[in-house]
Amino acid sequence: AYGLRRLVRSSDGGRTWKAVRRPGRSIRRADFVTANTGFVLDTAGRLWRTRSGGRSWTELPGVGTDDAIGLAFSGPRTGYLVVPFVEDEVDVLLRTDDGGSTWHPQFVVAQRIGEAGIAAPGGGTDYLLGGGSALLTSTTGGNQGAPSALTLTPSRRRLARRGRIRVTGRLSPATGSEEVFVAARRPGSTRWTQQ
Repeated sequence: AYGLRRLVRSSDGGRTWKAVRRPGRSIRRADFVTANTGFVLDTAGRLWRTRSGGRSWTELPGVGTDDAIGLAFSGPRTGYLVVPFVEDEVDVLLRTDDGGSTWHPQFVVAQRIGEAGIAAPGGGTDYLLGGGSALLTSTTGGNQGAPSALTLTPSRRRLARRGRIRVTGRLSPATGSEEVFVAARRPGSTRWTQQ
């Protein structure tokens, strides 16, 4: 169970509760999928994972944004994040199949999903409520069709001192109307910049 500033856990069906160390500033959403594996989205938009029941946490920076507002995981490796796409007043769903290390976007509905609009209770069926009235289900993790591949290549892999690099990329297959965002965090920073 969680609140903005507290995360607690029970190992006896709810008869007793013990406080768990929380990551980040404050908790926006939390989801434990096993007794030891859980995920927390903090109010700064950063995603964290524990494999030790909350004794230690690891940030998952592969999300590439601090704008996530909702999360739902169906297992230790599979889950979703809801990210607002403000320009179009819709939300984008990000999907992971490797425990949060990498993510791929899914455009599901041309409406807001919101922070509580996704549920992945396990058992093979995931649910999404778009715009408050479009209820969708998926038994494939929301994936449809063949995946595309994006290859990014930096002009240099390491910098001896402060400097700039150029990142080029190739999307395959591509139709020519896709938008690609490259996100970066400076060393020591917790905020992403996108281009």
